[in-house]
Amino acid sequence: MGSVISYVDCPNCGQECYDDYYYKTNESYVNCGNCGYHHSVTLSDVEKNWEDITQDDYIITEIKNPYGSYKYKYIGDVATIFGSLENEEQAEEFKKEMISEQETIEFAQISRYVNGEFSIISLVESTK
Repeated sequence: MGSVISYVDCPNCGQECYDDYYYKTNESYVNCGNCGYHHSVTLSDVEKNWEDITQDDYIITEIKNPYGSYKYKYIGDVATIFGSLENEEQAEEFKKEMISEQETIEFAQISRYVNGEFSIISLVESTK
């Protein structure tokens, strides 16, 4: 499936975020790895015939004021995984998961954007 990735200003923190637009399905994903802002437009039924799709078949999700974002990378992997944290409970669960897996994690961090300021909380940093 084809997509076009562009970089736009985050509507929450103003930093650069990415917009991944799937032109065949009109789906899109806007994610900010700095503050955790997320906006997605996805199809509710991917099995539906394309000619039968209407605006009502799309699900719009937005996290306007996230708690923060997370980033982590497994030792030996090339990709860094990141996403949004909607609230403090999700952040605490992420912390527990990363600490329990710290032997396989190269790095893990949480980024928060509060009152116009960024703070980075480092959870795991591999010495390997």
